[in-house]
Formats: sequence, structure tokens, C-alpha cells
Amino acid sequence: MSLIESFGPIRQYGYLVKDLDQAVDFWLNTVGVGPWFGYRGVTLVNEPDETSNDIQLNVGLAYQNGVQIELIHQLCDSPSPYRFFYDGTETMMQQQIAFFCKDIHNAKEQAQSLGLMPAGSVLTPTGQRALYYSHPAADKIVIELLEVDDTLLEGFSTFEQESQTWDRKTDPYRMIDMS
Repeated sequence: MSLIESFGPIRQYGYLVKDLDQAVDFWLNTVGVGPWFGYRGVTLVNEPDETSNDIQLNVGLAYQNGVQIELIHQLCDSPSPYRFFYDGTETMMQQQIAFFCKDIHNAKEQAQSLGLMPAGSVLTPTGQRALYYSHPAADKIVIELLEVDDTLLEGFSTFEQESQTWDRKTDPYRMIDMS
């Protein structure tokens, strides 16, 4: 069984970036994707095993043809599923392919039955888990299973609707400071 058969359509492509503003500018003005919604100073909890630590991020979100594009800029040196990228020379790289899951416990069991290997876990400020899984054929790209509820889906739906009616001029970069 494939990932799409198990979890539904791909809902997000995530990229690690070293400068969120520069990456948004690239996606907005070179690629043509927008508007961007973002959060500065987001704190996630990294849960690799029995221990945990906080991770500070800036995050940008946009939509293209119904798929969310996420830009992740880790601001600290704390251990995380993203940290490896910041020791390299790239300014941006694809990090994940994400599926949205209402039942994260069932999704975790399905992932294991598909032969995916655990590669990290984070807890969002609103309590959702993002589980990361690796596959030998995917190199550094992981599969993300993001726990969603109706409130989160409604927020994402609002972002997606904005992208469909956006005039390519008004308010292209909408950031919220969460620090």
C-alpha cells in the first residue's frame, strides 16, 4: 500500500531555510507563490525519545494548487529534526513531504506497517504532533504525519482561499510575532 493510499493526498512540501525573509522573497518574486503567512518566534518541543527540548523557529506558509508550502528557519542550536541542515552550505533544501492525519496514533501504526522508520517528533504550540519518518529511497527527505483537528484545518483552508483570490499585490507577507 502506498503513502497516498494510507494517508490521503500530499498536503504539504516543507523546506529548511537559513533566512526566512530571503526564502519568502524567492518564492514570492521569483517563483510567484503567495501570499505568505508566517510566524516568528514559534516554540516547538522536540521529542526524540524520553527527553525533550525546545526549538525556536520562524515559519512561512503559502499555497500553490491546493498544496501547502512550508518554510522552516530554526533559530537556535538545539537538537531537532531540522538541525542537520544548518551545518551545511545550502540556503534551502526540501525537508519533508507531509500528510495531514486526524488520528495520529493510527497513522503511527500505519507508518510502521509500511516500513517507515521513525526519524523524529515535535509538538506544536497548539498541541499537535508532527511525526517524522525516513525511507531509504528518500535520502534526507522525511515523511511528516501532522496531527490536525478541525480548527487547524479551518485555518489552513483560510490561507488556501486567500491564495486563490490574492491580487499579487496586497499584503504579500503576513507575519505574526509569537515570541
